Amino acid sequence: RKFVEETGYTTDAEKGESRGAIGLDIEKSRLPWLKAYKFDKDRSWRNLGYEQPDNHPVVNVSWNDAMAFCRWLSGKERKSYRLPTEAEWEYACRAGTTTAWYSGDDERALNEHAWYIVDAEGKTHLAGHKSPNAWGLCDMHGNVWEWCQDWHRPFSAEEVTDPSGPATGFSRVFRGGCMADQPDSVLSIIRESDVPGTKNMAIGFRVSCVPADK
Repeated sequence: RKFVEETGYTTDAEKGESRGAIGLDIEKSRLPWLKAYKFDKDRSWRNLGYEQPDNHPVVNVSWNDAMAFCRWLSGKERKSYRLPTEAEWEYACRAGTTTAWYSGDDERALNEHAWYIVDAEGKTHLAGHKSPNAWGLCDMHGNVWEWCQDWHRPFSAEEVTDPSGPATGFSRVFRGGCMADQPDSVLSIIRESDVPGTKNMAIGFRVSCVPADK
């Protein structure tokens, strides 16, 4: 919100013929166990079909929007901010673990760490409310998918260290799963992708700060 207010930026969901985004369909979501979603021309990060406080993760923002935010924040703070690479994202999520989730392999322990289909009621939730991983990072599983810097491609069979992703592609990667996903869709290794202009109430982003000596 501060970025938009300061710059007058218009998100992809708010402009042009492709205006609109995915939001909650209130008419079909009256039962507590049923959540329905639909594309609506009036949906954007400002309007998800339900009230969303500013301390929830922003959604209905495209990869393009996330990159614009990173450029603004870099100039504002005189530091280098960007989306994490896919490899950086998984490294940060795992925090040294090799299990299905950073909480372990026991699905019952996931409830303490993730907003997902079991407890999220199909909506975003307060950022940082669930327990963090060993490195103090919250919401790496569930709540919202998070855009990464990389173009999507199948993983290479050869071993690589800190890959930056392919130079070209069609779709951008997002990681982590969301509030409407099953446990096997919020795994540390889970990955999805879509075109950079995609706007969806299940996708947001987090930024990484590049150290000055890199």
